[in-house]
Amino acid sequence: MLITNAAANLEFDEAEVKKVLAAYTVDGVVPLAIDRRIVADELIRRAEQLSAARVSFIEDVSLLEPIGGVGAFLRYRITEENAAPFEQTDAMPKAEALTKTE
Repeated sequence: MLITNAAANLEFDEAEVKKVLAAYTVDGVVPLAIDRRIVADELIRRAEQLSAARVSFIEDVSLLEPIGGVGAFLRYRITEENAAPFEQTDAMPKAEALTKTE
């Protein structure tokens, strides 16, 4: 996760944040007041406690400004078992193509 080093630079929709916090609450508690510091703390806490994410603080606020002050690099592993089949009959199956390492 990439996050601006100054919580004052975070942009968010308070109603959406409250919905997410309620849906993914760990301890059943959703803060009544939502501010930039609470959002930053929750993002960092959840990245560290609920995932294997690494948190990087970005000092140049202009780099994350277009996306609200926070971003992420998403990675996931695709295996033949969970890849969707490719539709073309003359092409290599998508599952095989996505897992082929040669």
